[in-house]
Amino acid sequence: MKTAPPQKPLTNWPPFRYQSRAKVALAEGNKSWAALANTWDRKDPWDIIVYNFETRVPEIVNHYMAQLIGCTKSNDGINYSFSPEDRPGFIYIPPSEWTPAMGPEKTDINRYEQSVLSHLSSLNNHPAHFLNAQGVYNLVREKIYVDGFRRLGPPCEYTFADKLFVRDQHLNFPDIAWLIKEAMHIWHGPHGLNSGTYLDNETLGWIALAAWWTSMFDGPGAKQFRAYFELIRVDEGRREKIAAFQEAMNYWEQRQAGLKTNRKPSADMLKSLARVDPSYARRNHLHNKGRRQPQAR
Repeated sequence: MKTAPPQKPLTNWPPFRYQSRAKVALAEGNKSWAALANTWDRKDPWDIIVYNFETRVPEIVNHYMAQLIGCTKSNDGINYSFSPEDRPGFIYIPPSEWTPAMGPEKTDINRYEQSVLSHLSSLNNHPAHFLNAQGVYNLVREKIYVDGFRRLGPPCEYTFADKLFVRDQHLNFPDIAWLIKEAMHIWHGPHGLNSGTYLDNETLGWIALAAWWTSMFDGPGAKQFRAYFELIRVDEGRREKIAAFQEAMNYWEQRQAGLKTNRKPSADMLKSLARVDPSYARRNHLHNKGRRQPQAR
């Protein structure tokens, strides 16, 4: 059996937000990839393969079938086949609206991605120099899978796993501001600079958001956005998010006024966040090892 290890590990296993899992070879509709596709109304069996293994390379598929599904048998001597003895023997079924759009192989752009790209393309003159808007645009266009998730808490969230989830394809002004924060996470994530701690990147994200907001509204927007955050209690009402925005806004306003501080903004941020949520101080780890994925509610 020809197998080959992948060049990079799977971003998620099991795949994120699967709608069901099927025990291979347990029923007639689970005995092959083609049977699974037919059972779950998929025209192409590769849809399910790509959803599970993030590849179209047969040798890598064989690798994952052996390592993750526990396959040991083959019907043709070339590729692994499903068997009732496979352990653990589960294949995960994608949501009905999901379509393959993986990494450099992406050939289709869904409506959520179109919306995100259109807004990112307008950020090239962002006032915060540390946000490389063009770099983020290229990463989203080539490597990041964008999908809709209506039960998402914030307007959008990057999972550091090749996926950017958007609550709605029509982004309003506060939604775009939140996208800027997530854009900073994308740029400092594993496909970009791959640098900084969780706290560092949260800080830069909030400051980039604050910089854009004040540049658009020139002062009064700050009060509007503070009120907006208080009203919706974003991200399941976590108070440190509101405190983070306030700290970032204060920092940016001081910088714009020509005031300087001897401390880094991340230190100011940590102090502010730890005051409302002591657990935040313990999360100052590498950002791409500690991010959580949005959970369905």
